[in-house]
Amino acid sequence: MDENQYYRLLVQRFADNKCTPEEQEVFFHLLQSGKLNSFIEEDMDAYAEPTEQEAQTQPRYRRMRWVKLAAAATILILVTVGVLTQFDERKEQHNKIHSPIAHDIPAPTGNRATIQLSDGQIVYLDSVGNGALAKQGSVSINKLADGKITYQGSSSEMVYNTLSNPRGSRVIDITLADGSRVWLNAGSSLSYPVAFVGKQRQVSVTGEAYFEVASNKTMPFRVQANEMTLEVLGTHFNINSYSDEPAIQTTLLEGSVKISAGTKEGQTLTLRPGQQANVSTGSKIQLVENADMEQVMAWKNGLFQFKKADIQTVMRQLSCWYDVDVEYAGKIPDDKFGGDLPRDSNISIILKALEQAQVHFRLEEKKIIVLP
Repeated sequence: MDENQYYRLLVQRFADNKCTPEEQEVFFHLLQSGKLNSFIEEDMDAYAEPTEQEAQTQPRYRRMRWVKLAAAATILILVTVGVLTQFDERKEQHNKIHSPIAHDIPAPTGNRATIQLSDGQIVYLDSVGNGALAKQGSVSINKLADGKITYQGSSSEMVYNTLSNPRGSRVIDITLADGSRVWLNAGSSLSYPVAFVGKQRQVSVTGEAYFEVASNKTMPFRVQANEMTLEVLGTHFNINSYSDEPAIQTTLLEGSVKISAGTKEGQTLTLRPGQQANVSTGSKIQLVENADMEQVMAWKNGLFQFKKADIQTVMRQLSCWYDVDVEYAGKIPDDKFGGDLPRDSNISIILKALEQAQVHFRLEEKKIIVLP
């Protein structure tokens, strides 16, 4: 194999996530030296256009094979011209027409979550130290060294708290009094009792949350999300109930969960692991047999992951994570996008990756303007 063949193969292996640690080290060394530029550009060109099968279906699907590399190149920009230089130079004339991204917005670096206590008092978690935060009767609220929130103690009184994680805030992890753990995405909230009393454990959620419910066969765990109710004994599941999403989406990873939707028929459905239920206002439950677990759990694992997602789906996620508004100038692009990027990337990296599919953006203060 000659040098050019090796470089081309290395680029392909990196894009396909097949590089060994040793190959990754070689890749980044060659990337910094600029020796891979032409091979990366070749690969980007090949994957910027839809396949013959994709071209026959509308809307078009643009595979962002190189979103990961766009992030790597941006990180290396201080020590090298960067792998996207030649690609960007080809777009220079177009960028004179479309205003460039004039400033940047970093990913959330901290958590700005709050807990509203039963008496209305607000505890700001980013400004309090570790240890005991408050007392609710005989139940103690604690903040651990890793930022997790726990409830310890018991009570015979049903007292509710609300954990709110605003837009532009990192994921927060809470352990409820029964040992159940809940992760809240940005723009989400969880209302729950400080101690579970009676014959059931009842909580309500807005936005997106991942649950690992402690098993208790004598006290079912129920989650209320808008018009939908979930009942479990002990299970792992993800629920996406953002108000701007077209449907409430529940995905089961482990155990079983019964879903009741507020439809006229009062429909119920029991999910098995790997299944997903989608419930929109006034409609029946739509069942997906083999849900993409990797995509569903990407937010908890620190990733944006898109698979044939339209631009509005992409923008909803960016809007929540970076706490920005989105405006569409002209016709909304009908392209589809695929690929993943770390959620700790600056917003400019995400937008530059999306621009590989010939969609363009302007960033004004806290607003993304999608250009035709």
